[in-house]
Amino acid sequence: LSDLHTLMVEAAAILNVEAPDLYIRQNPVPNAYTLAISGRKPFVVVHTSLVELLTRKELQ
Repeated sequence: LSDLHTLMVEAAAILNVEAPDLYIRQNPVPNAYTLAISGRKPFVVVHTSLVELLTRKELQ
C-alpha cells in the first residue's frame, strides 16, 4: 500500500499539484473515488479489492 501512496505522490508532482490524502477502505467491491470539499484538503479513497485486482501499471 505504500507503493500506492508513492504512485500518487509521483503523479501529483508531474501535474505540479499538492498530493491529496489517500485512504484505503476495506471493501469487497472494486471502487475508487475522490472528494474535495471547500476549505478542506481533497482526498482519494481506494477499495482494497481494487488494489488487489489491478497491476502496478494499471494503478499508475
